[in-house]
Order: sequence, then structure tokens, then C-alpha cells
Amino acid sequence: TATPTPRYTRPTATPTPRPLEFYRINSVIIQDNSGNTLKSIPASNFLATVSVTNLSSSSDSPPLFFTAYSWDGKYQDMKCAFVKVSPGGTVEFTLPIDNTDGEIGALKAFAVTSFDDLTPIGNVMSFPAA
Repeated sequence: TATPTPRYTRPTATPTPRPLEFYRINSVIIQDNSGNTLKSIPASNFLATVSVTNLSSSSDSPPLFFTAYSWDGKYQDMKCAFVKVSPGGTVEFTLPIDNTDGEIGALKAFAVTSFDDLTPIGNVMSFPAA
């Protein structure tokens, strides 16, 4: 009897669908209370300004989350804002951050569908940049 010759089968790849990006976080900038831009997170109160662009045709106001993490990556705090952004428009909003205990080492900003559906609808922007 003859032994069958193995045939080469070309591997196939199935791309993972990327979630639609409806809102883009453009930047996270931190400033002191006088409005001076900072390059690192201070151990004091400061302001965090987030720039967001609405890439969709909807004028809904999804929740925009702003989360703070310790120097070793542990969750510290979260703030949420509802910012109305016209389709194709970009807005900036500023939130006060209390870091008088010096525990905050990183910040992240992102948008989700709703409080009932925490599916991200855009990118995540970090400070300092990852």
C-alpha cells in the first residue's frame, strides 16, 4: 500500500473586526491652576484638559470617562462627563483633579456607548503617553 503524501495547506487568517471609532480622544493635557502646561503629574491639584472629536453623524452625548491610576497601575478614581460634540466637531473640556496625596501617576480618557453598555466607541488616550 502507498502512503499518502501530505499536502501543504495554506494557513488562513480571519481578521478580528475592529470596533467602530465614533469618538476620537485627541489629547490629554495637564496644567497647573494658573494654566501652565505640565509635562508630568504633580503631587497637587491640577487641571486635565481632554480634546475629543465626534467622527459620527450623531449629535448624541455619550459618557466620556476620565480615569486615574496610581504609579503602579492600580485604579484610583474616575470622573465622567457628558460633552455635546456636533458631528465632525471637536471640543475640549477641563476637569479638576485632586492629587494632593501624590498617588496619581497616570490618566486615561475614553468614550463608551452608555452607562448600560460600556462598549468603547473610540480610542483610549493616556497621560503620560504609553
